[in-house]
Amino acid sequence: MAQKTQGYSGAEIEAVVKEAIETAFVQNCATLDNARLLRVINNTHPLREVMKKKVQEYADRFAEMKIKPAS
Repeated sequence: MAQKTQGYSGAEIEAVVKEAIETAFVQNCATLDNARLLRVINNTHPLREVMKKKVQEYADRFAEMKIKPAS
């Protein structure tokens, strides 16, 4: 799971789990299994990937300004 969600923020991982839980509920499934989580992960793209250019612009600006990343 960790490898599949590399580059995801904590909020994005939380959203994946919530969506998987909602899907399980709608499908009347009592358990949340890895397969269900992986299906949601495979259909989700982190903002770091979707907004790659903009994220790089900000990273470059922060480096120029010598701002330390929060994490």
